Amino acid sequence: MRVIPSAMDRPQISVVIPLFNEEENVRALLEELFAELAKLGRSFEVHVVNQTQIHDIDRNLRIVALLQGA
Repeated sequence: MRVIPSAMDRPQISVVIPLFNEEENVRALLEELFAELAKLGRSFEVHVVNQTQIHDIDRNLRIVALLQGA
């Protein structure tokens, strides 16, 4: 049985970011994005799609997620 979240449980803002060879920029991008989204006072989710095989992007994403308490 699939449980569908109520409208109250869903984020009000969804952001999808495709990345390709952006390992040098991803951390700053996400830190700035999270700061701006937090100012809005709405719930949000951010999905980052890594389209490369570079592990530095994945490492940076984990670091940012930890900083955001995810």
